[in-house]
Amino acid sequence: MKMIMTLLLLFTFLTPLLSTEAFSAEAAYVGNAKSLKFHYEDCRWAKKMKEENKVWFETREGAVEMGYIPCGTCNP
Repeated sequence: MKMIMTLLLLFTFLTPLLSTEAFSAEAAYVGNAKSLKFHYEDCRWAKKMKEENKVWFETREGAVEMGYIPCGTCNP
């Protein structure tokens, strides 16, 4: 029973840290896991992206290293 309570407490406190919204505040670029393109967060195409497809990057180099290509509209 103690183990279950401990796991529930950990889950309660760690879940907000794992959300995309918490991470996006620190990230400069957002990639689309489906198209493998990355954008500035305020790009019109990034705004249309489904939440489940968003991948956040702190640097442009990080996005390129992961195989993402820059958006032709916002040119990150």
